[in-house]
Amino acid sequence: MNSPFRYEPLRGIGETSDDTIRLIELQPGNLTDQFHCRIIHVSLSAGPQFEAISYFWGTSPERITIQCNSRRLDITPNLHSALVHFRHATTHRLLWADAICIDQSNNPERSQQVQLMRLIYQSCTRVLVWLGEEEADSHLSFWLVPQLIKAHAKQLMHDDSRQTFEMSGLDSLQYQIPGQTHACYNALQTLLRRPWFQRVWIIQELAVSPKAVLYCGFKSCDWNEFNWAVDYAFNSGLLSMRSSEDFENLIRIEATRRCVMRGEEDNLKLLRLCVRHRSCGATDSRDKVYALLGLSSDARTRPASPLKLTPDYDSNPQAMYIHLAVEIVRTYNDLEILSVPRVKSQLCLPSWVPDWTVSDSATPLRPWGDDSGEHFHFSASRNSTYSATFSMDLSQLIVEGEVVDQIAAIGPVWNPRPNTQRFSWRQVLMNLCNDQNTFTEWERVARVDSEALYVTGERALDAYWKTITASYFPHGKWVDGAYFYIWRKDTVILRLLARLGLLRLGWISEILLVAYLLLKGLVNLVRYWKTLGIEPVSKFSQGMAPAIHRRVIRTRGGYIGLGPRMVAIGDSVVLAKGGRLPLLLRKDNEMWEFIGDCYIHGMMSGESFDETKCRKIQLG
Repeated sequence: MNSPFRYEPLRGIGETSDDTIRLIELQPGNLTDQFHCRIIHVSLSAGPQFEAISYFWGTSPERITIQCNSRRLDITPNLHSALVHFRHATTHRLLWADAICIDQSNNPERSQQVQLMRLIYQSCTRVLVWLGEEEADSHLSFWLVPQLIKAHAKQLMHDDSRQTFEMSGLDSLQYQIPGQTHACYNALQTLLRRPWFQRVWIIQELAVSPKAVLYCGFKSCDWNEFNWAVDYAFNSGLLSMRSSEDFENLIRIEATRRCVMRGEEDNLKLLRLCVRHRSCGATDSRDKVYALLGLSSDARTRPASPLKLTPDYDSNPQAMYIHLAVEIVRTYNDLEILSVPRVKSQLCLPSWVPDWTVSDSATPLRPWGDDSGEHFHFSASRNSTYSATFSMDLSQLIVEGEVVDQIAAIGPVWNPRPNTQRFSWRQVLMNLCNDQNTFTEWERVARVDSEALYVTGERALDAYWKTITASYFPHGKWVDGAYFYIWRKDTVILRLLARLGLLRLGWISEILLVAYLLLKGLVNLVRYWKTLGIEPVSKFSQGMAPAIHRRVIRTRGGYIGLGPRMVAIGDSVVLAKGGRLPLLLRKDNEMWEFIGDCYIHGMMSGESFDETKCRKIQLG
């Protein structure tokens, strides 16, 4: 039996300017032939022609032995499957795959090669995305892609911007759009739940690639076509009855890819990338940050980078996360780090330091993106500024602020559309029940039925709709106000059922909701005849995005707002110098625990801020 494979050292490890990498030279063969390959060393600056594999390592301890340089090398089953499928029958093929081309037992080499990942995927001729072997219905996803691309083209040709649920059956037939209950949509959702789509490394691998092709067994599809098809299905309403998280993850991936292509440096700051892709996973928790370094505009390994952060696989995640948070605050002298939604952490981290090991889909209250500045004008602490201050051991962040109120009541967390593996009408009914029960509790907390005016002098109901949208007015304040009242009228029966407790009765609630949906279908049909459409209801629902994964809260002073999941009665509302949003803090002896930032209606433009009353507050 031949000896185990041993890595020959790469030149210049420790010298960040060196661009030497390994490549896999696949020997030709058929699917059933024994696998042979050769490892070669090349310099990227020499312009080698190669393809890079993007794949999921897998969690199984099982390994498959291949022949590499006539020696034994153990690799994961998924990588073996990819290499066998990518092998040509008669010619050699040059590929790059991290598990083979980087010595995973050599931490200095890993740290150095990670810094070359962007260049590797930029320099390849194309990226081969391996999703895994075919499953029972996975072929339907690849059948669906060209169907949707043709349907979209036909709609554009007819200047038709309607969503699919606004079309008649004849229209859908004309465009050859598969119905919402067709098995192909379940297949697409199942495909998007494959582990590859959850990897944080794929963000960079796709964003900088010149071309990418998806492979699932013997089926393949161009990445751009796949993305266009999913985007059309999502935006046209074909996926409206399914959990949106799987599709939104793809949207976030493509959003970052567009930012890279356009050179939008503000949207490529490391903190914003980490938040946008926080729901992604990594085998090594440090890679939740390191995988995004090459894309970031402020932390990429170069002399002019504001953030000084270099991949170091000898450091532990806790120390690295604290170092990153301190670097961000010191570099920008602002409190943007406190806009990262906090999660329960298993690490021993200060409350103000984000734990990136936890995958979470919650987004900042003030979105970071192309149009966030256009619609969000929060300045709860006016034009005050913050100067970075820490305790000697860097465990405490010191801010200057004033306690202006306390939390008196909280509503439930709104978690719309929980994940389901398969579409089902019963799940749709359960979602309706959960959503409406949440909204009913929110209205109770906000006291919307009170005839008294809100603290700002406006109607309580007006303050409420501005709160649950965090004053997000993409269509204009007055338009969105009108949309709210149409939306509220549209859900009047649901609100009545919820107030009577009839949406907590299991199957009885489901029967009532079926009757409601049938009635609503007739109402919508009448609307179409009157050319009113259902756009206002849909538009207002979209405007409620800031409320997802948050609670409606009420303060002792009578203010209402949106708070994070971890908020509790008795938490303090603090306005801190340099902060755009109010902070929620919890007293812990001489220290304060950071809970999260929040929207408080009537405080967002500095109405309650008095800089002369600010005192030092230690966040531990």
